[in-house]
Amino acid sequence: MTEQLPAEPPPSPESFGDLYQLLAESKIYRRITAEVFGEGYGGQLSIAGPADVRLLATRAALAPGQWVADFCCGMGGPTLLIAAEYGCNMVGVDWSWEALEICRRTAEAGELSHRLRYVAADISRPLFAANSLHAVVSIDGFYFGVDLPWLYREVFRILRPGGRFAFYFNVPTQEVVDASSPERRAHRESHRIDHLSELAAAGFINARREERTFAEQQILSRMAEVYETHFEALASEVGRDLAGELREEIVQTLHMAEHGYWPRYLFSARKPGDRPARRR
Repeated sequence: MTEQLPAEPPPSPESFGDLYQLLAESKIYRRITAEVFGEGYGGQLSIAGPADVRLLATRAALAPGQWVADFCCGMGGPTLLIAAEYGCNMVGVDWSWEALEICRRTAEAGELSHRLRYVAADISRPLFAANSLHAVVSIDGFYFGVDLPWLYREVFRILRPGGRFAFYFNVPTQEVVDASSPERRAHRESHRIDHLSELAAAGFINARREERTFAEQQILSRMAEVYETHFEALASEVGRDLAGELREEIVQTLHMAEHGYWPRYLFSARKPGDRPARRR
């Protein structure tokens, strides 16, 4: 990888909130989402379709009535799918009030309000009581400055015995780190830890990593096509600059995925249960 990645401004709840508001109000963005992921799938920015969310739910062993936190849920498309299809009580966690308000409105329209709770907060600090959740899930939620080894220990703390942790995360290669702007280089280097070892160090068992880069490529390819088709209409609603940034990010992410620069993984692990050992 020879080209330098562009410098990126530091993310903030305010910048994400403004983005979520623009996209939620855009009919063309909703049309793009429907064409890529199918009708009825709520708004989101993550690169995960319904099939990816169902695989995540399977790895998290989700079941009706469980309490499940979705870290960095954004506008809540995956959160609402899990609530609707698996009957879980979902706690959407995001640092953007605007994102959670969009999720709340969508839940209300889909008659899912009784299964949703919301926490507007940064996941880099403790948010839940110990042993309080059956599962924690996340899709593309851990990229912006969180200390991952600390986060894994914190998720372990808040899970009930036997609870599951499952999340999608793209791990950058050293080439990506070296090509990053100085402001992002150390941050991305911190993502190159041995995630399975850190999960085990936090106390988890049965930690596993499944590569999902090809599935991501398929979604990105479709997104690139649909964005190109609707670019002018999207630009008229959200502005040419933002529409161009969204399209360029998709094209760049697809290029990196195709060349193996930023592989995508589904990680999952379990907190040991408190069941007594079987008698022989």
